[in-house]
Amino acid sequence: MIHLVNNGVTIFRLDAIAYLWKKNGTNCINLKQTHEIVKLLRVITNLLNVQTIIITETNLPEKENLSYFGKNDEANWIYNFSLPPLLIHAFLFENSYYLNKWSKHLPNTKLGNGYLNFIASHDGVGMRPTEGILNKKSLSNFLKRLKKNGSKFSYRKVQNKSKKVYEANITVFDALKKSDFDPDGKFFLERYIAAHAIMISFEGIPAIYFNSLFGKSNDETKYVITGNNRDINRYKWSYKNITRKLKDKTSKQTIFYRNLVNLLEIRRKQKAFHPNAKRINLDLGKKMFCFKRISLDKKQTILCITNLSSEIQQLRLNSLYKNCKNLIGPQIRIEKNFLFLKPFQTIWLSNK
Repeated sequence: MIHLVNNGVTIFRLDAIAYLWKKNGTNCINLKQTHEIVKLLRVITNLLNVQTIIITETNLPEKENLSYFGKNDEANWIYNFSLPPLLIHAFLFENSYYLNKWSKHLPNTKLGNGYLNFIASHDGVGMRPTEGILNKKSLSNFLKRLKKNGSKFSYRKVQNKSKKVYEANITVFDALKKSDFDPDGKFFLERYIAAHAIMISFEGIPAIYFNSLFGKSNDETKYVITGNNRDINRYKWSYKNITRKLKDKTSKQTIFYRNLVNLLEIRRKQKAFHPNAKRINLDLGKKMFCFKRISLDKKQTILCITNLSSEIQQLRLNSLYKNCKNLIGPQIRIEKNFLFLKPFQTIWLSNK
């Protein structure tokens, strides 16, 4: 690590770190020795003159995942594994109940620590983080919907030798393309952009998987060739291919790319989107998802509201936000103190 730091590396991703230490008679996950080694790496990097970041990648139930912050002496960032399945579930069923419940109880991070937020990765949508959050029926319906959308599934064995879904192998584009409420995929683009808008504005650091930048669909051809479930979401672009598509202003890839880059550019300019800016969850009913971000100096407040449904939603606007500016796109529609949101519209209302 010291050699790498001396050669310009400042971020270290500890892949599947929970399984580092092995001991007979245990399940070899999250052992004390593993946490001690992460602490040791943190001590070493803290002694260096270069600021470094340690990220732990632990696709586990949330309580175990959060444990890798330690007492602010282990990981600087942890992967926010609960966000992808709960976010996708909320859009597919147009219901924020589980997302709201989870967000309300997710602890705010301390300065220097942070959540690495993502929706997609080179693997799949992990299902272990939903344990203790989604009930059995909701999980079953979720998996059925994902299967209709083209998902493959990877399994893990449990103690009674049965198996459970470990991850859903599907691109975010296909996962969000259709739902029971929108069987023809009329709002596929709006749903996709809205999901990323939530992820980008959520407390922490946003990370967008390369293929997600271009709205890539399932790579069925590669899957047929290899039989590897994860290959469905590991399409490899050639430089010539992707640059040709991005030169076409009407191409699907350009539309997705420009929308996501625009959100990131807006985010970078807002103090209230600092990784550790306070996040307060606001419950506006099951069709909406809303949270407030407050800058560290408390001068800027941004109200992030997303319509999770395929129908226009209205809500009474608090007088405090009447003169706020929507950071995303066109002017918002307000009539008689009611704010109207189009299907899957996201607004970021800022007081500055």
